[in-house]
Amino acid sequence: MAMAMVVLALSVVLFRGRVKAALFASLMLLFFFSYGRLFFALRSVKPFPGIGPHDILFISMGVLSIGTACLLLKTRKPLSAHTSAANLFSLALVVLSSVQIVAYWISPSRIGTRGGKTAQREPVAAGTVRPDRLPDVYYIILDGYARRDVLRELYGFDNSAFTGFLEANGFFVAGNSRSNYCQTSLSMASSLNYEYLDRAEDRIRLEERIEDNRLFRVLRQAGYGITAVESDYSFANLRSADRFITTSRLVSNEFYDMLLRSSVMSFFIDRQASRDSASSPHEKRLRSAFDHLEKAPQLSRPQFFFAHILSPHPYTPGIAVPLADGSDYYYYTKKSGDQYRREYVSRLTALNEHLRTLVGRILAKSGRPNVIILQADHGGGSEYDLDSAAGTNLRERMSIFNALYLPEGGNRLAYAGMTPVNTFRIVLKKYLGLELELLEDRSFYSTWDAPFQFVEYAP
Repeated sequence: MAMAMVVLALSVVLFRGRVKAALFASLMLLFFFSYGRLFFALRSVKPFPGIGPHDILFISMGVLSIGTACLLLKTRKPLSAHTSAANLFSLALVVLSSVQIVAYWISPSRIGTRGGKTAQREPVAAGTVRPDRLPDVYYIILDGYARRDVLRELYGFDNSAFTGFLEANGFFVAGNSRSNYCQTSLSMASSLNYEYLDRAEDRIRLEERIEDNRLFRVLRQAGYGITAVESDYSFANLRSADRFITTSRLVSNEFYDMLLRSSVMSFFIDRQASRDSASSPHEKRLRSAFDHLEKAPQLSRPQFFFAHILSPHPYTPGIAVPLADGSDYYYYTKKSGDQYRREYVSRLTALNEHLRTLVGRILAKSGRPNVIILQADHGGGSEYDLDSAAGTNLRERMSIFNALYLPEGGNRLAYAGMTPVNTFRIVLKKYLGLELELLEDRSFYSTWDAPFQFVEYAP
């Protein structure tokens, strides 16, 4: 409100009249608060190399603002019709926002249903495990973490020191593990529901399946509390968790943080991040996520911790799309495959140090046992084409790092070629007594624009 009054007051000084000032102030506030949403809609636009959505939007809005100011200063025509049109437009925005709010509150994912039907309850075997012996479960998705043999062959990096550390601490490292899908959202929806996706899915339905997933419902039925850590990807922010940890707010209040990010302030935030990558929301989020996981206390009831860590996935500050991967990475950065692989190994090495510390602190906790799953959603992207299976090294993209710490004999149920769709079929059967059969391990490629037109990869 204070900002609106300041803008209106300055507009009155500029135009020396309330009608013109009100029209111009309304336009400026519309530009200011719609910037973030327009940026999100244009985030994949690639008009010219080195020119991204921020450049297009900021320049366009600047030109429109100056042009509108000049027209308003010159015109002598009455503007009552324009004022009425602006009022109707404002009313339409209020109605649209109200409809979206109501739709959210009555959505199936909000009221605990799926597809408009009551969510099916899966019976947890009573008495299988004493409640005080149910393990805390850490499910940490490591975005784009490649398998050991692929790292050695394509990246020239020997990851045996890290995998050896895990094995020495009781982990099972699946040496021939593959992803079920080549994109994060597809892989996450499949693993959290421990089933394959339907070709008739769409992206909206996919995000609902991630948010309102089968795993969370079963764990809650068994008495678990659920904690989720903020991700760089909006679809991976599982706010349905009992406790959602926001790791990179600009201000302490979540509403005002979202308001800032949806405004033109996001332009300046991203520009600052491009100059100082360590201060970027991405890097702060990564460090904070590990800090929260390391300090997570053991509570009276069992806990499930979920975190999607966007590393060693590429992060290139200063370009139009800093999180571009695969063919998009090469388009935006103009870098070579060798540069991609060097940066990837550097990020992976730093990530390994975070993981060593985290694993050590979790295993040092006494009392309740711990299940730890360190699992990639897909492999690396140095030879990944977002638009073509033929142009993609499917072995690189589908071969994933997958390490599991399953106490009390659980490691014996894991196997070298397992895929994420079977992870929680194993965990829930072992620790909750659910009768879940393993599915055939399969892998599918799909393009970014047609994510549900699957092409099977059979190594």
